Amino acid sequence: MSRVQNSGFYKLLFLMTPEQVQRVVELLAAQQARFHQTNYGQQQDEVEQVLAAYAAYYRHYTAPVRPEGYRSFVYSVVVTVDGQTAGYAVRGTGLAFPDGDRWAQHELPYVMLSLPKGYRMDEADGEHYRYEDIRVHLPQTYALYEQVAAEVKRCTRPLRFLARGAEGLQEQKPAVRISPEALSALSEGWLWQQYGLVVKD
Repeated sequence: MSRVQNSGFYKLLFLMTPEQVQRVVELLAAQQARFHQTNYGQQQDEVEQVLAAYAAYYRHYTAPVRPEGYRSFVYSVVVTVDGQTAGYAVRGTGLAFPDGDRWAQHELPYVMLSLPKGYRMDEADGEHYRYEDIRVHLPQTYALYEQVAAEVKRCTRPLRFLARGAEGLQEQKPAVRISPEALSALSEGWLWQQYGLVVKD
């Protein structure tokens, strides 16, 4: 079997309010998830620290005036289910959009939660390995991902907006989901206003 089979990641792209993200974090915490910063020290944060970090990231982009500095939101999430350990990655990232005949200098924020599709299995010779379907080998881990995805989808919808292109306003259809409450806050923030973005109903 090719090692590239079952490679890649399940990905969930979204932006929600801090209050809505709390429910997602609680779903992970209920499975004794450990939230590690991805810096050199791999510091483990408590749920309250994770939520505070997300709130700061979210408010950086929804503030009416652009704050100083830059806010990041990056964690490695380790979950042990039925004695099997798996890792999720969660990080704030940016969505590029046009601004006239070039890309905008800034990007719209969203969070990506990802889970590897493959589960590494060592071959009998001890030197080679292959990736098998994580849904088969860690079904409860995948079930937790599905539970989180269902919660995100329950309170979000696909992000649709208009941005200035070279020939006028152009509809943007990214693979990002956003809650109505987060969209309302984002559309009143400095970044949205600076680029004259328009909410598409």
